Amino acid sequence: MTMATSYYLGFDGGGTKTRACLIDDAGRVVSEAFGPASSIDTVSLETSLASLTATYDALPEKHPVSAVFAGLGGIAGTRDIERYATALKKLPFVLEGARVGVENDVNNALASNNGTLEGMTLIIGTGSVCFGIHEGKSWRTGGYHYKEGDAGSGFDLGFMALKHYARVIDGRHPASDFSAALRTALGITDFPTLVQYFDTINRTAVAKLAPIVTAYATVDQYAYKIIADAADEIRLLVETVYRRLGFDGCDLVIVGSLGNADTAYRDLFLQNIRKISPAIRIAKPFYDPAHAAALIAKSLPDKPGGKEM
Repeated sequence: MTMATSYYLGFDGGGTKTRACLIDDAGRVVSEAFGPASSIDTVSLETSLASLTATYDALPEKHPVSAVFAGLGGIAGTRDIERYATALKKLPFVLEGARVGVENDVNNALASNNGTLEGMTLIIGTGSVCFGIHEGKSWRTGGYHYKEGDAGSGFDLGFMALKHYARVIDGRHPASDFSAALRTALGITDFPTLVQYFDTINRTAVAKLAPIVTAYATVDQYAYKIIADAADEIRLLVETVYRRLGFDGCDLVIVGSLGNADTAYRDLFLQNIRKISPAIRIAKPFYDPAHAAALIAKSLPDKPGGKEM
């Protein structure tokens, strides 16, 4: 008698989109899809759940699932986990008695290395955060909010570039090819307009200035100082997690476009990380975050909910 196949579903939910990945007993990817935003710091719980359902409905091949794991932006503790897990169990594609896990999306990033929740991950994109799990204990540094600074992130580099450009406008710093590139990107040439820009600051728009900073970092002292300071902040993020969890060597998977771009900035922060311990092994993601979430779903224990972060 042939045994029925079980299916496992992973969600990677962010502030602009959600990705779903469905795998089978053998870990084979059966189906993948994109859907609307589901980060609970961007949309309501009800909208987030509707986004998961819409993303599941977009899968080219669908099956009810024996386990589901949702790694979502904005999940910040036990209350968020319990509320979301309770609601997730009630979605129509989740089988009765299915195993359900909910965590912050940093878990997906960590599992993107080898499909397991052990080691460290460093996310450097628009924002920044370092997260690790070792022997069942977890720790996180950074990733509070862009208004806190998101040290070492694309926003951080862009914001520091804005501060430099303000000094160019009023004469505290000399004009240069770097400041000219910022002027072209911003379309701002005067003090009042820059004041208005600061007053209505947009996180994504500011982060788009980061490639200008990294492009000029090898030829401009101000651009170099920005990446050197940011690289030291990255060291602090990583070193704190590494020491706090008592690692004696581990994989560190680096996720995010800025973190994996071939730039002088990456060279600097990697040098800083290697100074923490030569036993830290730098890795790039092997699995897509939604695929990693599906692998977490497959490995969930026979109890509901997720871990407290």
